Amino acid sequence: MARANDTLMSVRAPVGDLNVAHMDCCIGRGLAAIHSKTNQQSFVLYTMYSLRKQLEVFNGEGTVFGSINRNSLNDMPIIIPTADAIEEFERIVAPMDTQIRNNYDEICRLQEMRDTLLPRLMSGELDVSEIDL
Repeated sequence: MARANDTLMSVRAPVGDLNVAHMDCCIGRGLAAIHSKTNQQSFVLYTMYSLRKQLEVFNGEGTVFGSINRNSLNDMPIIIPTADAIEEFERIVAPMDTQIRNNYDEICRLQEMRDTLLPRLMSGELDVSEIDL
C-alpha cells in the first residue's frame, strides 16, 4: 500500500521512474512506495530524483527487463544531511510541492467541468450567446 504523498518508484523497466501518490492506494509488484518515517516526503522525493543516474544501471540488467530489488536499493550510497538541513529543505520545498498538488487538483476539476459542459454547449443544450464578455 502507498500513502498519499509517498514517492512511487518503478522497480521494473524502466527502473527509477518516479511519481507521487495522490491518495492512499494499492500498488502492484512493479512499483515501490517510499515513505518518510519523519514525514519529510519532499526530501525523499528529491533524493530519489538525485539517484536517477545510479538507477539507470538497473535498466540494463536482468534477463529481459531491467529491475531492482530492495537490497540493491538499500545498498545505494546516499548522503543524508543533518536533521536541521533537511528541516530547512522541507520548509522551503514542501510548500512548492503542495502548490503543485493543488494545481493538479484544479486541473482535474477544470477538465471535469470541460468534459461536462462542452458536449452540452456543442449540442445547443446550453446557450451562452447572451453572456457579455
